[in-house]
Amino acid sequence: LVLRRTQLGANGPAFLGARMDHSGRLTLGDRISLHYGAEYLLVGVGRSTSSLRPRGQLDVRLARGWQASLTVAPRPFSALGDPGGALQSALMALDAFPAVFLRDGRPVLESGWHDELSVEHELNRNASVVASVFRDRSRHTAVFGRGTALGPDFFQDSFSHSFAYDGGESNAWGARLTYRQKLSADWNATAIYAWAGALTPDSLPAVVDLRSSLATRQLHSFAARVSGRVPRAGTSFSASYKWVSGQVASRQDPFGEALYLLDPNLNVR
Repeated sequence: LVLRRTQLGANGPAFLGARMDHSGRLTLGDRISLHYGAEYLLVGVGRSTSSLRPRGQLDVRLARGWQASLTVAPRPFSALGDPGGALQSALMALDAFPAVFLRDGRPVLESGWHDELSVEHELNRNASVVASVFRDRSRHTAVFGRGTALGPDFFQDSFSHSFAYDGGESNAWGARLTYRQKLSADWNATAIYAWAGALTPDSLPAVVDLRSSLATRQLHSFAARVSGRVPRAGTSFSASYKWVSGQVASRQDPFGEALYLLDPNLNVR
């Protein structure tokens, strides 16, 4: 259970949020395991809205070094790697709330379902490849920008010039190919190619007509991530980069970004 309250500016409304989450695992023999869970979200910015989000993942070991997975979830069950202690786990829990927008004067939550079928093959003790096909469906797609809010549907950040906006519906199929390599005992590298949909601008929008100018298009992307630690210094590093073949207003393959911890920054911990 996570409770959060944030004052949006000196004279702005307060954001109130509650998130309850439960997950478990069921093992069927030595080849099949089922991960299941659900989360309930309740947020308020003046008015309130709520959402119940179940999720499930079925893993089947096909043969030695081969595994197939079927996932139906709004986001991955767990990101790769260790959160890094109680403080980091608490910060991640606070960041687990989805994006909140304003639409027609009422708050709405970023929503989306991700269905994915993947097959993983271990090439050797230090390398593996994962091939995935998936479908993303979203009624409320997150669009973030910078500048002064141009209408009531632009949710302005009180502490910066950024805003959040409901980009509307987006539905797209996609595919992903991932290669993971263990470089040493402390360093790892990941390379990802994805073909997936994202909201892109059709034309320059009118002042308050941004949503109607956005359309879902299939785009290519390449991404890479390197992470590791220096044991004697007690310091961990991670850095990633992603290239997309066109202009986008929303994230392309957000499930894959969360699964493989793609963050366009150099992180030192």
